[in-house]
Amino acid sequence: MTASSQNRPRLLMLAAHEPYDDPRVDWAARSALKSYEVDVFGLCNTGSMRPDVEDTPQGYRIWRAVRRPGGRTGFSFLLPLLALAVRKKMSRKPKWLPLLLLLASPLALAALLAEMLIRFCGALLAMFWPRFCVKAMRRVLSDFRAQGGGKPFLYRLRMFRDTLIHVSQATNAFLPLAADVCPKPGVIYCNDLDTLVAGVILKARTGARLIFDSHEYWPHSNVEACWLHVRFFSWLEKYLIKHADVVITVSDPLAREMERACAYKPILVVPNAEPWMDYSEKPRMHGDLSRLANGRVSFLFQGNFAPQRGLEELIDAWQGVDVTRAALFLRGPDNQWKDELQERARRQGQLNNAVYFLPPVCVEGLIDAAREADVGVIPYKTDSLAYRFACPNKLSQYMQSGIALLSNNIGYVAQHIDTARCGAVYDCREPETIVAAVEKLAGNRELLGTFKSNSWVYSRDVFNWERQSQPLDEALLTFAITEGASECASSCGRGH
Repeated sequence: MTASSQNRPRLLMLAAHEPYDDPRVDWAARSALKSYEVDVFGLCNTGSMRPDVEDTPQGYRIWRAVRRPGGRTGFSFLLPLLALAVRKKMSRKPKWLPLLLLLASPLALAALLAEMLIRFCGALLAMFWPRFCVKAMRRVLSDFRAQGGGKPFLYRLRMFRDTLIHVSQATNAFLPLAADVCPKPGVIYCNDLDTLVAGVILKARTGARLIFDSHEYWPHSNVEACWLHVRFFSWLEKYLIKHADVVITVSDPLAREMERACAYKPILVVPNAEPWMDYSEKPRMHGDLSRLANGRVSFLFQGNFAPQRGLEELIDAWQGVDVTRAALFLRGPDNQWKDELQERARRQGQLNNAVYFLPPVCVEGLIDAAREADVGVIPYKTDSLAYRFACPNKLSQYMQSGIALLSNNIGYVAQHIDTARCGAVYDCREPETIVAAVEKLAGNRELLGTFKSNSWVYSRDVFNWERQSQPLDEALLTFAITEGASECASSCGRGH
């Protein structure tokens, strides 16, 4: 490290996962490098093949902490918050809330007790009941472990307990690592709520500025979560967010909703817009998608398969589409939801003639892979607040790929599609609107070409990280200037 770099303030960025799994972590770290030395703390599991310390080509350093035990109850992260409140280091904030949360969180243990009880009953049945009863109980237990089966509340309580433990593990991993690696950061940058507990504690210990970047509506991000899960993390977010000096999120609707729910203003908006790269000179791929489309207009969904993503509605509606003109491609990692979607398409007779499933590609290859398609699909349902206010990464990825867009009526996404004039929007509750939107794009090649061109131009001129990250750049620069002035005053004082 050079002498000049040693004089720059340091920014500590927290991500409660492998940092490379979320491209926004890299984008924000690169923005911070303009004014700071940047250390990114991520989490890894025991046995991870990635190095503990890594210097990235972009110029920041990644430190990976192994998940430390967070306590089987999952609420150990609340103890240091309670201690800070008692010592009055969290100024003018309600002191009773950490205690309330501490008392509320053991309710998640009910899931563990219920699971133990069911397994105990299953063991008794195996010993004393007829064989057919044992088979029935094993089926119930199998459904309970995999999906919740007939006991969705117990399954969701287990999910709540596991999420508490995850937050505890992240907090317990980051606190000692920060003390060793970056004891006096100028800025702490928290990616999502599961790092904010550690960020608030570190701010109280170091006096650093705190930036909270909410990539999604975290309390609502798991669409299968129970009421207790949502309420608990909503309380936690409202309590912790008041300690942030700057709060950022990914869409205007989400910013307004968080301002209302957390009583915090203003919340800045920096959407998930990819850094600009010009792919126009690079030849488009001609792989399995092009071969299977065979001249038809290709509609592509790229992403993880999960509940409430609107893919069931899309597949069902595809039965009304003219499959001689349009083909649907779904690309993502294997999981139980992908298996269910494949079976759904198979039952309808659409699999491998109208609906195709493609193997996943790496995060870095998503834009290049999408360029093989004609239309990118964003089908998320808006029943969940997390999806209703979302700014999916694929919005920017599809645009930079130079393809048209087809989306369910997600407010923020639809706004950009309308402004850019680059695609069509439907209502997933009305299958006929899906068919009409597909036919509009597949039936008019000239219009499709215009939409493709508009999409690429909008990405180049408007919807890219360099242009959209200005609120973050300004906040980081302000903090850096303030810290530099403070250091200068301190040096002058020592000189006298």
